[in-house]
Amino acid sequence: MITNSCILVPALIFSVTYAHIGRLTGILASLLGLAVIYILPSMVHLKVKYLEWKNPTLAFGLNKNLYTVFRSNEIDGVDSPKIGVEEHVRAEAKLHSKPIGERGKAFKMACLIAGVIFLYGFAIAALQYVKFPSKYGDD
Repeated sequence: MITNSCILVPALIFSVTYAHIGRLTGILASLLGLAVIYILPSMVHLKVKYLEWKNPTLAFGLNKNLYTVFRSNEIDGVDSPKIGVEEHVRAEAKLHSKPIGERGKAFKMACLIAGVIFLYGFAIAALQYVKFPSKYGDD
């Protein structure tokens, strides 16, 4: 009840006092759509590529779902969850691992492609609000 009120009351007040709520809603929806469609998947993909570059053994274990999560404060004195892989996974990951130079190139290429995707998404979000003149003269 309190959470619903905290969400609905400011939105109601804003919609009553602001005359162009549809335009604002459209802008917010386009920005959130940009984030969900273009930015979030690209960032997740970059995180995976970065992990493959910096820690290929852990990336292999996560990809194959062969990892363990444990709590240990023996290593650094902090009781936080750790992710580890077993020895047979490490051995198998070494067989499938590429040299670090190739992994770095793959990560840099993924960054370049993600940058193009970001620019494309921003262009789409911005251009939907640009009014271009019509060759037919209608508005």
